[in-house]
Amino acid sequence: MRIKKIVSFLAICVLMISALGCSESSSSSGKKIRVFASFSGIGDFNQTIVDGMNSYGKANNIDVTIKDVESDVEKQVNDVKKAKSEGYDVIACALADSDTAQHIINAAGNLPVVFFSQEPDSSRLKKDKYIFVGSNDNNVVDMIAKDIEKKLAGKKSFNAVLLEGDRNSKCAVTRSDSLKGRLKEDGYDINYVFKDTASWSRDNAKDMFKVFLKLKSSYDCVIANNDDMALGVIDAMKEEGINPSSVPIYGVDATTNGCKAIQDGTMTFTIKQSGEGQAECILKAAKAFVEGKDINKIQYADKSGKYIWYPYTAVEKSNVEKFAK
Repeated sequence: MRIKKIVSFLAICVLMISALGCSESSSSSGKKIRVFASFSGIGDFNQTIVDGMNSYGKANNIDVTIKDVESDVEKQVNDVKKAKSEGYDVIACALADSDTAQHIINAAGNLPVVFFSQEPDSSRLKKDKYIFVGSNDNNVVDMIAKDIEKKLAGKKSFNAVLLEGDRNSKCAVTRSDSLKGRLKEDGYDINYVFKDTASWSRDNAKDMFKVFLKLKSSYDCVIANNDDMALGVIDAMKEEGINPSSVPIYGVDATTNGCKAIQDGTMTFTIKQSGEGQAECILKAAKAFVEGKDINKIQYADKSGKYIWYPYTAVEKSNVEKFAK
């Protein structure tokens, strides 16, 4: 009888230990991944990445901390150092300067880094460790060139206004320099009668375009490397009594305000760069880092394990309703 009691007691202990083991395992697997996301300015487009990170993180047990350094490189580096010391699992970073990727990598120590928005030099990236999530800007060039050729049919030479955004931004340089090359290949000659950065800003673009209008130079189209700058040009035109629909105006990002401008006919064409889609890829990459999985298994990742390219979509009057909010 005593032996039976001992056996029963031991059985209960085994069950309790098993239960505790299961509980610990469940707790471990349910541990939140912690991602520190450093932004360098949060305009309309980056806000879609912020919203996408918060939404996807909440649904997938990923804790995301958002910090905006407002183009301050030193602050960004110090923030990343602090995040490492506070036990974050992954750093996500929109570089304040595309040349400072190595500084961020050094500050992150042994933590993996997902770069986004500002593409660093490929030499700074490393398979399954330091990667870039974005959209391939060569596709932007193809889409805009194709629409310009359609809108300006019959004109082999034309004048354009170009607002680049920032010459320190790799995406801005690619969009600007590649477009002229692409059009030249197709037999077109594009003459930039006005070219400036406008720093991605609607207000800056408005002020700059007003100055340009005083020169009384002719222009056949306006190409802006984001919607905010295109909208700034539209604002300037309206204030100067010019009908914005009189020339094709191109933006990029398909922001809420950009889509409204497409709907009312003041902007001709924009391109959806999905901040929500990029945010999802950023956090999927973070999860893969923590779980020791290959990056190139994620949808839209290339074979190198260093890039995830979320696709662009052309947006114009015929399909803008799908993207307008």
